[in-house]
Amino acid sequence: MNKQKNNSFFKNLLPVLLFSLVCLPFFPQKASAEPKAFEYILPDSDSRYLTDSEIVEMPPQVVCYGKNEIYAKHGRMFRSEELTNYFEEQVWYQGTVSPDSFSESVFNSYESANIQKLSQREKELSPNEYILDQPGYSFDTVYEYAYGYGGFDILSNLTSEYDGDIEVLTTDYFTLRIPAYIELSILQNDPSSFEIVYDKAYDSGYGGHVVSVIAYDWADNSYSEFPDWIVCGLSADKKYVALYPTDVQFDPSDSQQAAEYSELMEYFSHMD
Repeated sequence: MNKQKNNSFFKNLLPVLLFSLVCLPFFPQKASAEPKAFEYILPDSDSRYLTDSEIVEMPPQVVCYGKNEIYAKHGRMFRSEELTNYFEEQVWYQGTVSPDSFSESVFNSYESANIQKLSQREKELSPNEYILDQPGYSFDTVYEYAYGYGGFDILSNLTSEYDGDIEVLTTDYFTLRIPAYIELSILQNDPSSFEIVYDKAYDSGYGGHVVSVIAYDWADNSYSEFPDWIVCGLSADKKYVALYPTDVQFDPSDSQQAAEYSELMEYFSHMD
């Protein structure tokens, strides 16, 4: 995955982080808006027809990304560096089909109609349609539309200090207390989520994913569709949900990785 490691404070993190999310809730000022969906720009583009009114309200970049998201859901890879970088940041995306090998026969009637509608909207926007791969592009407009967070960042204003042999990480939304003896890092996937990875496994190409933490609106229970999760913390207007991996995330032939990863998961599995 094309993600930047955030190593400012995250080397040598012990996996009691989520205990701290439970035990030390932080109550910030309320965010200006709530998320429309987690992970997808158009989460139901395969099960309903998009309406003219919602298409008209979409910013040009969202129209472009929303159309391509329908392809991405089916594993299509992209020639555009911008689209490649965006979709590789999404936890659901698995790019396995080259553009030359991709067949639109995989689309159902909703998807085909929605692609046509979004493509037509792009034509209507000309010459103000969104142009991919321009210098200085960002995903801010897309995230603001998809998540509705109005600038919310789950790791906003991160600070670090030490209390003896405990590292205390504080954000606008929660506090993390982390003893140090197993090397972990935090990867931020998007404004509403981050994941904790075990460095040895990550660096050796085995993923190293230990847990994801995702901020959900209080009324949003869509995380219940995941196979292994727990609500690990609360703030004034958000639920912080831990999602656990269900596949092997370390080198099974490396006894040290196997032992340390097992120890990490033992810590995380005992959260209340």
